[in-house]
Amino acid sequence: LEAMKGNKLEEAEKMISQSLEINPSSPETIYYYGAALVYSGKFDKATEVLQRAFKVAEMMATTPSPNPSGPNPYETVAQGAKRLLDQMPSLRGEYALRQKNYDLAAKEYADAIKSNPNNPEYHANLAIALTNAGKPDEALAAVEKAIQLKPAEKSYTDLKTKIAARKENLAIEKAQAIMIEGNKLLDGGNAAEALKKFEEAKSMISAIQQHFRHPAAYSPQS
Repeated sequence: LEAMKGNKLEEAEKMISQSLEINPSSPETIYYYGAALVYSGKFDKATEVLQRAFKVAEMMATTPSPNPSGPNPYETVAQGAKRLLDQMPSLRGEYALRQKNYDLAAKEYADAIKSNPNNPEYHANLAIALTNAGKPDEALAAVEKAIQLKPAEKSYTDLKTKIAARKENLAIEKAQAIMIEGNKLLDGGNAAEALKKFEEAKSMISAIQQHFRHPAAYSPQS
């Protein structure tokens, strides 16, 4: 446990695995092994181990409690294992975010939302993943849903502002890239195609300015 708290995940996994060799039927040890696997990002194996912890703990919960004056420890283990299993998609998403695998993080949070659509944090984290994946429009739709579910949460409105700014920056970068293409065409003597590029960039810049004057335009439908 101390190794897990100190973020020494490999050490924790090794120590708990050794404990299981000594006492393979301990629900608590099986549970902590599963938890260590989760935090190490080994989700498939973690799922298998946690399912085992849940089954063993449920079975042992039907026997007399080793702690008659307090909570049944086996029931506590079963509840903890079920909670981690239920949270597995979001835990996968968190891990993918830490690894900066934003497309995978978005997929995992989308899966988490399917099982728990009214969790605003899942929608907010999906928005973060989509923003970093370069999909600001989808990110805005996700953060809007988080705000709908929890309107008083300031961090969600702050996130929406940041995503809107990111969307604007991406649009500016794209307009600049098109201008550079136009300059290259002009230098190459292709004035007609260069003009098309300049007009396209001008249109994009006008749209950016319009959004800047009317922030409400940063809606999922914009």
